[in-house]
Amino acid sequence: AYTDDTLAISTTLKDEEINKLKVKWSVKKAKENDIDVMEPIDIEDATEYTLNNNGGTIRFKDSGYYELVATVTDEIGQEYIYSKFIRIYPLPTAVIKDSMTYGETEFTTKENRKYQINGNSSYGNDYYGAEMHAIDHTKDYWEIVPLDGQNIGNVKVADGTGELVSDIKNEYVQINDKLEEDLLFKEEGRYKIKYQVTNENGKKSPVAEEIITVVEDTGPIIDFETIQTTYRDIDDSKRAELVVYNLQSSSDDGDILTDDLHSVRYRFDSDNDGSYIDETWSSPLTIDFAEKKSVVKVSKVGNYQFKVTVKDTFGQSTIDQFVTDSDRKSNTVTKVIEVDNMAPNVDF
Repeated sequence: AYTDDTLAISTTLKDEEINKLKVKWSVKKAKENDIDVMEPIDIEDATEYTLNNNGGTIRFKDSGYYELVATVTDEIGQEYIYSKFIRIYPLPTAVIKDSMTYGETEFTTKENRKYQINGNSSYGNDYYGAEMHAIDHTKDYWEIVPLDGQNIGNVKVADGTGELVSDIKNEYVQINDKLEEDLLFKEEGRYKIKYQVTNENGKKSPVAEEIITVVEDTGPIIDFETIQTTYRDIDDSKRAELVVYNLQSSSDDGDILTDDLHSVRYRFDSDNDGSYIDETWSSPLTIDFAEKKSVVKVSKVGNYQFKVTVKDTFGQSTIDQFVTDSDRKSNTVTKVIEVDNMAPNVDF
């Protein structure tokens, strides 16, 4: 029997004064290091039972070798002892493990990153040692349930088969499929994973649960400086030199910011209406990454809007089949430089 089995016990009492007989029930268990030695244990702690003179039912909470003892006392106080040996096996235990976590935090990943889970640490160990009834992982059952209103369609399983995406329950279910998966979550939030294993005799484990936290993939942090008002130089064909300098970019979530994914552009407020929506951006300017600046010379008086855009590349592994270029985060910062004429010098 197993720890989830309720055993039916029946007694047959024979005596001239049968109504005066009393049956007391007790339990012994074999020692962990010597199964030939049976020791009394508390029946209240070790079992769930309903037993009386006629028998009843009993369920053993833990695996082991047990002796169920019925002590019968007659009307004159004489005792008779009857017992039966029972072997109880454990249910398997489902265990969820993960890898490729974000920030080395268990059950934490980031949007659009590769995340691995498996049930290989599940076990069916007996009270006396190694498992006796192996787990059959071809009968694994697992499901993922969004907890914060996410769309289950944004949970991706590499080479996943047998999925059942329910329009009603909004959950991802796998039946008879070993839990050893590469996952990718395209939406931040919390997800509950439930997992159950089955042993070779068809006995199922209690359902194991874990909460997977998917954190937001944040964009690059950008800053730069400008001289807000710049003057045309009469010695340089009346041109003004506009400088974006102290250009800084960084990632607060471990992503990679390559030089080729930085760009600086500008556009001129040609009608001086304070709006740039109807203006056209220039081609990308050359960036001097050693000096952290970009320079352009212009000839017209007025306002120029500069934008610095930085796009990241993933600093952690992903699953290419589930991501596009639009999944890579970018950020843009804009500032305005005014170009004016140098005031005339008057000398007397």
